Amino acid sequence: MIWKEVMVMVCAVTFVSLSGTGMRAASVHPMLRHHRTLMPADYAPSIAPEDFTTHIDNPYFTLSVGKRLLYQVRAADNSALIERIEIMIPGWTRRVNGVLTLVFWDRVYKNGQLIEDTRDYIAQHRRTGDVWYFGEHVDNYKNGVLTDHEGQWLAGENGAQPGRLVLGTPIMGAYFINEYLPGEAQDDTLVVGLHETVHTPVGAFSGCVKHLDGSPLFSEFEHTYYCADDGVQGTVYEAAFNEQGELEEIVELMEIDLSGASDIVLPAAYERQGVVPAQSK
Repeated sequence: MIWKEVMVMVCAVTFVSLSGTGMRAASVHPMLRHHRTLMPADYAPSIAPEDFTTHIDNPYFTLSVGKRLLYQVRAADNSALIERIEIMIPGWTRRVNGVLTLVFWDRVYKNGQLIEDTRDYIAQHRRTGDVWYFGEHVDNYKNGVLTDHEGQWLAGENGAQPGRLVLGTPIMGAYFINEYLPGEAQDDTLVVGLHETVHTPVGAFSGCVKHLDGSPLFSEFEHTYYCADDGVQGTVYEAAFNEQGELEEIVELMEIDLSGASDIVLPAAYERQGVVPAQSK
């Protein structure tokens, strides 16, 4: 998932003081490393299924049924268009570890060919408005042939735990886990900006929340911007850095269609994995 999401105390968000948002990207990465040392080895948030809903209206990550978003991934120097990403919210659902979740359908194309097909399972906490991530089914392709399911995990299986993607009330310095399966899926986030402005091919967005995203499994990290502008209310821009803090890739929002994912027929393969059509909740 390109727009994803530890807590120092289970089910609590902790805070650190920051020197500002104008710092070089490489200077903030040690903050993630510092917070990881505070993460309890037995991270296991207490989840009550009745506390969650598939009606996801977080202003920074609204997943209205029928929404379709198109992104492009390009090299930082504009030398090459690397990939195209299509996000759709058809209204499908799946129960994960007792929680009813909404399917966030994420498909990645390279040179016109599908290379990754992911169904992310998302739900929103009714009281806090935090958007939680409960796992994903992943199909990876090469030359049109399914090769593997690398990156796949589901909360409640093999020690995997859910995590937060976006807070209902973003606070500067908030630090939280996005996904947790030791050795395989360990993503985390530090909030490093609250009033950012971002320019994309579809326009300028202001009042955006800026995340520093990373993982203890690799040295690279990303800055992701979530914006509450009407009609978007989601991720509009992502900048990927290498371990030296050098910008390598940019993900930009290219197209928004609030009804482009309506009435999509659920593939039988997804149904066999427990996904339910929108009309059959």
